[in-house]
Amino acid sequence: GVIVKAPLLESVCIEQDIIPSPDELRSCEIKFSDCHLKEFTFNGYAISQPIVMSDPLIAQNACANITLSEYEDGTPEAGLRAFVLLNQFSQAKSIKFDGSEVRMSFNPF
Repeated sequence: GVIVKAPLLESVCIEQDIIPSPDELRSCEIKFSDCHLKEFTFNGYAISQPIVMSDPLIAQNACANITLSEYEDGTPEAGLRAFVLLNQFSQAKSIKFDGSEVRMSFNPF
């Protein structure tokens, strides 16, 4: 996995402009630690790797913008990663999620 420790980090933008292969959907975790995010943006077809905040306070008062493009061949793991990512913004100032075209074949509850 990758651990990002950056005390001055305020903005993260992850763009995934290609449809991930099945191997990419099982890739390493990206973990943010010791950051103070003001803005988090993800745009892509699926969340290829788990994105983890080591502490919910990292995103306290942040603005999160998550857009998942239409991707009919998505795996349950990719849908679960979207659910997990959204949960990590429980302390966020605002959340904008656009994933109405994402097909998820699991029930996280």
